[in-house]
Amino acid sequence: MSVTIARETGAGGGDVGRLLADRLGADLVDGSLIDEVARRLQLPREEVEGEDEQPRSLIGRLLRGMALAEGPIGTETALGEAVPGDPHDAVVALTAQVIREAARAGNVVIVGRGACFVLADRPDAIHVFLCAPVEVRVRRLVSLWNTDEATARRRLLADDARRRAYVREVHDREWRDPLNYDLSINTGRVGFEDAAAIILALAARRRLLTPR
Repeated sequence: MSVTIARETGAGGGDVGRLLADRLGADLVDGSLIDEVARRLQLPREEVEGEDEQPRSLIGRLLRGMALAEGPIGTETALGEAVPGDPHDAVVALTAQVIREAARAGNVVIVGRGACFVLADRPDAIHVFLCAPVEVRVRRLVSLWNTDEATARRRLLADDARRRAYVREVHDREWRDPLNYDLSINTGRVGFEDAAAIILALAARRRLLTPR
């Protein structure tokens, strides 16, 4: 059983993910995914973290296009580096690989990283989107980040825009589209505990319906 959690910033993706992992006896794949990708690519964690759930910048896309036009993949380009060395592409590809490996290994809860799109073809996966009104999320993040409301609002709106752009670029899908998910839960109304309970109820139902 795999559960993927896409989330707006401040909607409780990490909190609900931990609750689910504990109650399902599942592994939690969240920030630890960055460490695994960095280890396999032999890159500093900070460099991988800089590409994690990040769309390619406009200038990066332009440079990438120029590099591809300059010569065959794997050859040195006018930009001074081989195309396969692009850290953005490497992080995106290996992130998807690690997600698939985690899903094959057993019960797992995966937070973010476009996991619902990577595992879209798995019948044993439940895909969840967590959202909440901006004002609710701002109040949560003021406390969590120990900051003021204006800063929390700017950061959460920027994070949401970044995740939307990442999903659109990498998976060509709309991040907030409810048709991408089995459940869309407003944690501003439901709360983290009840959100986890709803997902667990669906997981239990799916297990009953799965042929043994």
